[in-house]
Amino acid sequence: IWVSAYGTLSFNELLSTEQTLTDIQTNNMLLAALLVESVGGTIQYEKMVKSNNGKKRKKRNTSDDQLLEAQNNVNSFLGYSGFTADQGVLFEWSNVVSAEDSSLSNSFQAFIVTDSASTNSFVVFNYENIDFTTSLNGDLAEVGLFVLSDDTNECYRVLNSTENLDLDKLA
Repeated sequence: IWVSAYGTLSFNELLSTEQTLTDIQTNNMLLAALLVESVGGTIQYEKMVKSNNGKKRKKRNTSDDQLLEAQNNVNSFLGYSGFTADQGVLFEWSNVVSAEDSSLSNSFQAFIVTDSASTNSFVVFNYENIDFTTSLNGDLAEVGLFVLSDDTNECYRVLNSTENLDLDKLA
């Protein structure tokens, strides 16, 4: 997986400063937590695995807490309690600086969680601090899964009015 400062995860190539969604080569999938032009920041990732439930814990396990929170978000969104997150990868973009105004920065996450006993996997987006949602040329930030292939001919959906969107409600 390629991780981009532009707030994306990509399977085939890294999104660079010269590329837009339509410039990306075909046969690629792009997961955008917050796709918007930027010039800096910190990107981290961490694999998380649920601890053994058979033993009582004396100390809180941060991975377990984060997996449980993501599990609750997924189940709440779907309206049922059938998903159990037991592992995942948390990608975190911190203080990503606007290409237009260096006093503006964004901090957000994409948490890919799965139940290894089944084929269920989900992505939970978390937004801590969002100061900008437009690029230098005025394009609005994009969020979602973008599939670019010969078979799909660019399958994606841009969220309407991301400039005024309360991103806290997307988590």
